[in-house]
Amino acid sequence: MTCIVFWLLLQFTRGLRALRDAAGRPIGEVDNAVMLHARLQLGMRLPQILKVTRSLGRRLEGAADETFAWNDAAGDRVQVQLRDGRLVAWSLHRAAQEGTADTAVRAVSPASTEAARI
Repeated sequence: MTCIVFWLLLQFTRGLRALRDAAGRPIGEVDNAVMLHARLQLGMRLPQILKVTRSLGRRLEGAADETFAWNDAAGDRVQVQLRDGRLVAWSLHRAAQEGTADTAVRAVSPASTEAARI
């Protein structure tokens, strides 16, 4: 019983630490969106994403499921889509460079992950 209570306290403390770190920064801002994009992995949970970003994401209205976005100072943006609390898709949108439009560098879609598992 003591081990179970200790494990629950550890989980609670870990979650509070992630939220405390995220609360100290502006919402939806990261140091480098490209580095965030590189560190994301399929199946990550929201607390793990908060630990990587150290910031709460801006929720995008009108988007499917739970979709959040983080921007950096250069204007690059990472959009993250969660389903059931797990990362299912993400994309990096680079800032317009010399008059070109935003482009998605890499996006992982749920359909491609289903095909990869089979």
